Amino acid sequence: MMNIDIITLEDGIEYEVIDALSHKDNDYLILQKKGDERVLCARKVLKENDEEYLVKLDNDNEFTEIMELFYNRHKGDKNEK
Repeated sequence: MMNIDIITLEDGIEYEVIDALSHKDNDYLILQKKGDERVLCARKVLKENDEEYLVKLDNDNEFTEIMELFYNRHKGDKNEK
């Protein structure tokens, strides 16, 4: 059985970590709402004093870049019907 990391964000909703990306010297997590694969979000990982924090992305352009990387990485993962 695969172990899936679950994170509760500031909205109080649980998300599953489905991918981790590095881009422009930053690390990101791609999250999927637990129980609803249609809802995705991305968070930047900040490290301070050996602790990691998740923060919202700075702007729409950053979000677009990260989601494009994610989709390009995973295109073809699901078989088309």
